[in-house]
Amino acid sequence: MAVADAKGALANLPSPAQAARQGPDPARRYTVDTGGSPALGPETAAVTLVEFSDFQCPFCARVGTTLQQVKKDYGDQVRIVFKNLPLDMHPKSPAAHAAAEAAHRQHKFWEMHDKIFANQSEMTPEKFVAYATELELDVPLFQLDVASAEV
Repeated sequence: MAVADAKGALANLPSPAQAARQGPDPARRYTVDTGGSPALGPETAAVTLVEFSDFQCPFCARVGTTLQQVKKDYGDQVRIVFKNLPLDMHPKSPAAHAAAEAAHRQHKFWEMHDKIFANQSEMTPEKFVAYATELELDVPLFQLDVASAEV
């Protein structure tokens, strides 16, 4: 590659500040479809927090305490919406998300959410069925939903 070509290629690279900033642009407002997603708080809340989370992620598990404090401090002024974001590096996560979604269909998402995060070392299909039983879900329906292509 000629020196001139290399300088031209370098000119097209992002600045160090741009490269350091990963993810969404904090100066931009994003619209996220929350329809049908599990939510705590009224739709009319002044603020909606959308949590994109992975059930196998230890850092995601830590967010729960903060979100509980936000709900305690701000009550109905805040709505918290959960969006599934299982990461490729967490092989047990998709099954956990399916279990939570199946529980959501029976109006017990948050209860399943809490059990999964509290027991990240025990993420197995058998454990998810045990949680469904503890939560008094219709277990055969739960199992069908977990296995469905929609979930």
